[in-house]
Amino acid sequence: MGWTRKRRPDPSTVLEVPFDTSASRIARHQMVGELQAAGLPQGLVDRAELVLGELVANAIRHGRPTASRTVEVSWSVADGAVVVGVRDAGDAAMLRPGDLSEDSVSGRGLRMVDDLSDTWGVDRSAGLRVAATLRGRPSDVV
Repeated sequence: MGWTRKRRPDPSTVLEVPFDTSASRIARHQMVGELQAAGLPQGLVDRAELVLGELVANAIRHGRPTASRTVEVSWSVADGAVVVGVRDAGDAAMLRPGDLSEDSVSGRGLRMVDDLSDTWGVDRSAGLRVAATLRGRPSDVV
């Protein structure tokens, strides 16, 4: 099974990718190409790629697939900011960055999302959607 791309009238992309380990690679590849084509600073593109990868990995590891055995991945660009989102059919009760110690072997995903994003949040109105907003930083280069 491949991926399905949906176009919306606003400048955003929505993909339905397989609910398996290929999802992150497919989504990141497509998003990076589009963000680079839009001329965004490479540092912003790199951060968005890391955040999207973590959100997809969390959905695959902790979430549930949709009825079509997919996970929905989206991104949009507005006013120099990138919003990335991942929706699965899960219903996680508590999502927060973990407190890390030297002994931590997992739990770094949402900590990375929190550190790399300007804001992030959860929408439980239709499955579970986690979205993050990333704005350009002085360290981002064109």
